[in-house]
Amino acid sequence: FNSSLSEDLSRQSPAIANFRFAPVEAEVMLHHLEEKEIYVGLGSACSAHSKEPSKILTGIGLTPEEARCSLRISFGPQNTVSDVDAFLEAFGQAYRQLFSTFNRKTASS
Repeated sequence: FNSSLSEDLSRQSPAIANFRFAPVEAEVMLHHLEEKEIYVGLGSACSAHSKEPSKILTGIGLTPEEARCSLRISFGPQNTVSDVDAFLEAFGQAYRQLFSTFNRKTASS
């Protein structure tokens, strides 16, 4: 899949990753991951409960569409390599399932 980190790595927390994976919208991906009991956030932590694109993400140069495709993943000392593997597996399955749907939407827009 095609993804991009949303920040300059030298300026971000090592425990939080924010990346985007157009054309799949993050909110839809979030719900697919929740079904696997994997919980992530949308946009930036500063705008976690807003339905609008994150002002933080648009402020660093992302378009509103890119910001809508951004997920925030946090890791803590309790996370294990197995947790990361489970996330990657669930994310990959969901992305493959959702990509064609969102790609058709993008192509017809």
